[in-house]
Amino acid sequence: MTKHPQTAANTRYAFASIAAMLAAFLLFVAVMLLPLGLTADTQVSLIRFSLYAIVLLVFFLYALPICVKRTEHDMTQADKIPQEIRLQQERRVLTLVYVDGAKSLPAEYLRVYSPSAEVRGHGPGQDVLQTGKAEVSITDLDPVGQYALKITFSDGHDSGLYDWDYLYRLAHNQDTLWQDYLDRLEKAGASRTPSAEDLKPKHTHSCGSGGCGGKAV
Repeated sequence: MTKHPQTAANTRYAFASIAAMLAAFLLFVAVMLLPLGLTADTQVSLIRFSLYAIVLLVFFLYALPICVKRTEHDMTQADKIPQEIRLQQERRVLTLVYVDGAKSLPAEYLRVYSPSAEVRGHGPGQDVLQTGKAEVSITDLDPVGQYALKITFSDGHDSGLYDWDYLYRLAHNQDTLWQDYLDRLEKAGASRTPSAEDLKPKHTHSCGSGGCGGKAV
């Protein structure tokens, strides 16, 4: 089982806190011993020890917490690359397998959240609401270098590259994003149901009938 990244961060943060308290205790002991009638060599050793304790205390109080307090949003690029990519036989669901589990993304969801300018526009607030995509399927799936997927849909849409960061965001925020899409549809008085024109196939697929892409590259 893969440890949740936030749990691992919390564990390291707890360790850093304990180490900082230990360094503070050692500094306190050294300071308390200095006024006692100790030899010059012993006092020098205690002062040196105190300086070491101060350095450790500063390190654990400031450096380590900054390093270990990371969240899921700070995951490395490698964590966001799916270990496996599966296209279901009916071509209506794309499954991405991540270190924290498999995520199944319907073709309709991917289509209405296409990263293309046709859907997202050319700036904030220019998004174009996609309607009538309930029956859309994936006709082709191609890796682009080592950073993205190009997805072709049955309605002919094939522009826009789904890079790993964007796919990860779609996969891990699916419930919120999908509800937002449904709310926008309702507000616009639009429907997911396709018209006769929408149902006409635009492209034939070139991807095999089983999984597409296999191991992510």
